Amino acid sequence: MDESPESNCPMESKDSQATEMVLRLRLLSGREVEISLHEEATMAELRRSVEKALGMPAHLTRLFREEVEMAAPFDAKVAQCGITCGCALTCVTMASEEFLPVKLEHREQPIPKRLQLQRLVGRDAMWNCYDFRDLCTGDMVTVRFIQYFDQDDLAGSLTKEIYLLQQLNHENLLKLVDFLPPTTPDFNDFCLIVEHMETDLGQVLRSKQELTEEHCQYLSYQMLRALSYLHSAHVVHQRLRPRSVLVNRNCHVKLSELWDAQAMGGEASDEDTARWYRAPELILNNDWQAMPLTGACDAWGLGCILFEMYQRKPLFHSHDYVRHIANVVKLLGHPQASDMDWVQVDRARAFIAELPVEFNGDWASCCGNAAELLTSLVVFDPRKRCSCPEALQHRYFADWTDPEDSKLDRCEAPIDWRRLSDLCSREKRRQFVSEECRRRHPDFFSDGG
Repeated sequence: MDESPESNCPMESKDSQATEMVLRLRLLSGREVEISLHEEATMAELRRSVEKALGMPAHLTRLFREEVEMAAPFDAKVAQCGITCGCALTCVTMASEEFLPVKLEHREQPIPKRLQLQRLVGRDAMWNCYDFRDLCTGDMVTVRFIQYFDQDDLAGSLTKEIYLLQQLNHENLLKLVDFLPPTTPDFNDFCLIVEHMETDLGQVLRSKQELTEEHCQYLSYQMLRALSYLHSAHVVHQRLRPRSVLVNRNCHVKLSELWDAQAMGGEASDEDTARWYRAPELILNNDWQAMPLTGACDAWGLGCILFEMYQRKPLFHSHDYVRHIANVVKLLGHPQASDMDWVQVDRARAFIAELPVEFNGDWASCCGNAAELLTSLVVFDPRKRCSCPEALQHRYFADWTDPEDSKLDRCEAPIDWRRLSDLCSREKRRQFVSEECRRRHPDFFSDGG
């Protein structure tokens, strides 16, 4: 992660007079298209220009100069490959890509030939992650090797995330790039390809990386954009924490961990996860019909993360839910009776009433210009909490708000949660994954792969 969020902005080259060359692209159909390319361009830039001009995926496109395929690596300069101004290149799109076996987890997994294994990134309960480099574009991608799809709990969570990632499309949500064909026909083990991100916000906060106010503004602005989009799709993340905020060296943010997401207007899960960032209603509410789940819990989590970016320590540090609620009341003071009418458990109401009064009204003042926004996000009553779209309009983001962004932060249609609820059995989940994989790689399966 760079020291300045400005590194995400494209900078003009100092050599603005550098020579551009024009190339002609020919398709087998006889169609020709001209493209302009910098004389110092690489093969990766050429392939991206071809993809943009012709709409042909870079990894499925073969380029020929006369009868010789341009198979140079992504970082080779086009000039070194004999491509000069006026050259004509023939472009051929392949129906499918070639797979080669790569050893992952003591077994050979079919991997596209264009991907080169770099390293094992890490392991957790759901998957092992590997970094691969795309030799066509030079981009890094992450391959998640799923090992336990036959376990119902994990399979249900994975199916939910896969389903949601297929339906959602926002630049600040992690993108599902591809399914890879499995090693066995039962689909107990399979691979997903997702976008590569260097780190997550949790690791950044534990590092010595300095976070300026601009960093805090830009990172939280992107998180709010993603949350606004999710909420417009009737999806509540409800698991927001620094670890679920993926970050790259240009300070671009991608939210992940959608396997615990819930439908807006439904019920929250009762898992003891991300407790330090968990809103009071996710702990105290036991009647989700009287007060259905809303995106307010994500706004609370965002507020907790924003505070932590400034202070490099959690706003609420607790070992259990009892201490967590006590810490919330200690910080915000005793809620008014009207702010607690959704708390139907008598023991919970009595517990809060008996807590000592230690209200700290200035708790957010240590966070500079974010103080006003924080006090509108970290509010006990979810009905009085600032929503994510409202937070984006706060003056704290005056230098970042873009009207064009707001158009992209609304999903065209809400998620159909009924489709997901139909995938309730082990066999249906396996069939869902199988069909998606076959849809993306029909030739692999038609060849008996």
